[in-house]
Amino acid sequence: NREKTYFNYIILCGGIIKIGRTANVNARLSELSFRLGIGCTLYSLFSYPSRQIACIAEKKAHEILKPYQTLPFNLKFGGSSEFFNVEPSIALSALAFTGGDIIYQHY
Repeated sequence: NREKTYFNYIILCGGIIKIGRTANVNARLSELSFRLGIGCTLYSLFSYPSRQIACIAEKKAHEILKPYQTLPFNLKFGGSSEFFNVEPSIALSALAFTGGDIIYQHY
């Protein structure tokens, strides 16, 4: 019985941070780069043992960073409210505070 791992990510797109959840990080990174028309970089990745725990952690990080929320690039797709005008290290601290295991960090 193989358990599935769920991920929350911090992606840097044109100086703006996106915090979201995905099961396929590479596909999400490619999708964002395509939709935005700019290169996006994976800044950090956290793993969680269940979808529910990943959802709760993502929501808490969004609540913490709400004062920095922005709607860049005139976006109109699902997840477009998950962008924040904040330093990557602050986003990392917010997501780390919510739990999960950090499995990647860009240096």
